[in-house]
Amino acid sequence: MKKILVILTGGTIGSCVQGEVISAKVERSAEIVGRYEALYGKQDFYEVVQPINELSENLQPGNWEPIMEALDEALKKDYDGIIVTHGSDTLAYTSAFMALRYAYAKIPVVFIAANYPLDDERSNGMQNFAGAVTFIHEQVATGVYTIYENMNSEVEVFLPTRMLGSDPYFDQYQNFDRQVFGWIKDNKFVANGKCPVSLEMVQNRKSDIAEKLTFEYENEVLFIQTYLGINFKHYKCTERTKAVLIWLYHSATGPINEEAGLVDFIKECNKSGIQVYGASFKSDHMSFYQTTHLLLQKGMKPMINISSVAAYAKLVLAYNQKQINVEELLGNNIFFENLENI
Repeated sequence: MKKILVILTGGTIGSCVQGEVISAKVERSAEIVGRYEALYGKQDFYEVVQPINELSENLQPGNWEPIMEALDEALKKDYDGIIVTHGSDTLAYTSAFMALRYAYAKIPVVFIAANYPLDDERSNGMQNFAGAVTFIHEQVATGVYTIYENMNSEVEVFLPTRMLGSDPYFDQYQNFDRQVFGWIKDNKFVANGKCPVSLEMVQNRKSDIAEKLTFEYENEVLFIQTYLGINFKHYKCTERTKAVLIWLYHSATGPINEEAGLVDFIKECNKSGIQVYGASFKSDHMSFYQTTHLLLQKGMKPMINISSVAAYAKLVLAYNQKQINVEELLGNNIFFENLENI
């Protein structure tokens, strides 16, 4: 018998449908343990807390603080594992952030979501919860993970720092390196031998830097994705903006023509003491296009081999802690967020 804490945060997995409206309900969120025990029997001891109750599209980084308070308290106790239920819209962002923040966790912390409310027969919520329970029972890896059943009924285990947001058509998650960490099969965790991050690497990781950090959300990170026709004159930083993340084209390029306004945007950020970062770089010693050279000359700092989700989460963490120099923290591969150079 395992002692498991369930942290409820709302989202589809804790929602109900009234007419044509889906809304988060506290009482519905708390039903998930009872539903699981009705299906699989009472084999563990559960405690349930609900620090927030929100549809995840409404979440801001400040909403992570009560979740972290619950996690901080739980990690001091004798739980065998923690399950965090979350909305699917921003699951990738929250779980990536928490994987960085709690890279030092000595127990498995598993984030799950659902594609439909639990009352809907199409929902994968119970399969995801059952997968999380199995992963905790296995006790093969510590730290933060995300579990989600795909459209082929495969219950996938993700390293959150390599997970991308759900696609809008199939409601499926993909991995930045195209390889999930593993699967839950026949009530067992099965590691993916093709995943660049092996189970042994996870088990032997060093995570001293994460344990030093505290987080208080004060500073914003503006996230901009490039597209054909973008005009940076439409983007304005606020007094709280301390960094800008620009998701460049796949070859680490961005527009330098006057119409796009990116060069002037970087200049204005420099004047205001706001650091601009560019992501989609494959290596720190790759050959760059002339457009990229100019952006780097103007002050853009590259983030190497990291997904847009993990890059944003890492910047939010870096700019809202005071224990470690920002660039030093960004230079550390905290929980496998950086892929190998190509």
